[in-house]
Amino acid sequence: MHLVRKLVGRVRSNSDLENQRSRSGSDPSTDDSNSLMNLRKLYVDYCQVPDPSDSGRSLQELKLYKMLPLFCQLFGNAQPSDMFERFGDILPFTKHVSRLFVSEIRRRVSNHASEEASSAIIEYLETTDQSVRSGWNLLKTIQLLSAGNSAIVASLVATSLPSTMVKCMYLFYDLPSPCKSDELTSNRPIETTPSTTTLSTQQQQRRQLQIMYGKILSRLCQFIGPIEELVRKDDLALLMSAVTTWCPNYNKPWRNIASSCIRTISSSKLSTMVLDYIHSKSFHHSII
Repeated sequence: MHLVRKLVGRVRSNSDLENQRSRSGSDPSTDDSNSLMNLRKLYVDYCQVPDPSDSGRSLQELKLYKMLPLFCQLFGNAQPSDMFERFGDILPFTKHVSRLFVSEIRRRVSNHASEEASSAIIEYLETTDQSVRSGWNLLKTIQLLSAGNSAIVASLVATSLPSTMVKCMYLFYDLPSPCKSDELTSNRPIETTPSTTTLSTQQQQRRQLQIMYGKILSRLCQFIGPIEELVRKDDLALLMSAVTTWCPNYNKPWRNIASSCIRTISSSKLSTMVLDYIHSKSFHHSII
């Protein structure tokens, strides 16, 4: 009888716990379903902005920015295949996201010197405030998309995302240091991977951005489509030049990203178009 009471008590406790979870809405699967439904609604709302004027585009962009945190929440820890299975509009969504990135970069580069442009771009990309146009969320979304299959990567290529990112990276060589003391020691040797405990908040944020940026470019360089896009825009030469171009020590992580991309490209099966381009340039011995 004592055992029965214990079992009944346990069943009641489990039942009470399930009821409590149901009332509090803490079931992860339910939360994901609601978030996915909300994402789809936001996307439909985004697609229904017909105004082609500047104000219409601005409204549409704001709607897209609103979707980014939700997308990252849903697919941040998911398998890349889940994006296709759970979000049927993933390909057009990818094009919209990458087109937005390219547009935002071009706005900050237009009619500005390289130092001004690089500072404007980095300030935008390091913006994490959810209430404004968050470049951080946009880049984080692109990182998740770049882990997708060749169809998703092709959508990123269609808007010239790879070449835009390479051009940006080259501009970042002119960035001022996120920490003023670094500028006084810019010619001293530095650690390749400094401990995050020794970095200021600004330096840590810059380092996190560099890691995310590097992951995106390295991932894209595993596919022939992005490499051929760099060839068409003549930015593969720029990427190679970035490997040997001088920059202050505090900007060397950007050069390390360029080196990593070149190593990835050199280990890939290259098309005739890419091989012909490489052989036409003076740096072909460094790649092959």
